[in-house]
Amino acid sequence: MRIAICDDSKENLAFIEEAVEKINVRDAEIDCFYSGDNLLSYLKKNKNFYYQIYLLDIEMPGTNGLDVAKEIREMDKRAIIVFVTLYSDYVFSSFEVQPFRFISKPVDYKKLEDVIQAAVNYIYTSKKYIFITVDKARIQLCCENIMYFEGDKRKVNVYAIDDVYAFYSRISDVESMVDNSWFVRIHVSYLINMDYVKAIYLDEIILNNGTHLPISKKYRKSVKMEYMKYTKWRMGL
Repeated sequence: MRIAICDDSKENLAFIEEAVEKINVRDAEIDCFYSGDNLLSYLKKNKNFYYQIYLLDIEMPGTNGLDVAKEIREMDKRAIIVFVTLYSDYVFSSFEVQPFRFISKPVDYKKLEDVIQAAVNYIYTSKKYIFITVDKARIQLCCENIMYFEGDKRKVNVYAIDDVYAFYSRISDVESMVDNSWFVRIHVSYLINMDYVKAIYLDEIILNNGTHLPISKKYRKSVKMEYMKYTKWRMGL
């Protein structure tokens, strides 16, 4: 598990590094960076190297944590980003980079431990796979890469980040195959991954790639409830 810590305060950086080392994360590799520019420079020089978890200060000289997170998102859509900050004002402005959690300064060890463990659990559970048959070939799809499923008569179309797949099944059967912590039914024909939601309105959802999908009246209440639960979990509330 590769973890990057970025904070312009040497004292904060040392404390967070020591605290993370005490947390029992299997095969943890921790790297520290004293500025956002330093971290981005390292990532750009090592394009085949990636971190699974980033702990980022927001208020830093040069490139601040929010802008660092935006560049990380362009390089890696699935990275876990945790902001460590004094300023709660940044909570809403940071939504576009999909932060996993926020940790307030001064950092509390128990809070940090809870967030790291939640991030690790999320990484392992989101790596679940489903298996589908396409043109007689057995295909393995990672659930975290699936944006949504679409029912189309006797087939289901799978819209993944890299391709679209079609296989014989029903949406109701697919619903039982995936983790409902991330996937929610929004329509008789649509099952979506909440990780990819950009905005929710009364009768439609907009995904990060700009796709608009309808929310049927039957599912409005459950979609609202499930997305609130998901959002609170992602924010650590």
